[in-house]
Amino acid sequence: MDTLDREIIQLLQVNRRLNNAEIARAISVSEGTVRRRLKRLRDDSVIKVVAVPDVEKMGKSVTAMIGLR
Repeated sequence: MDTLDREIIQLLQVNRRLNNAEIARAISVSEGTVRRRLKRLRDDSVIKVVAVPDVEKMGKSVTAMIGLR
């Protein structure tokens, strides 16, 4: 993982809805580069794409989010 990978990840942390073209423009690389980098990051389990539901809208009253390192 290098600086470019970190920049891609950082952009997605701020706005998970960015598409490859928007990421590419933001960091001045080609869309293909972003696509290949994201595929490699997912394939190597560096990042994963998950859906986080709004539990209140699902009828639940308690939310707990725990992160361990």
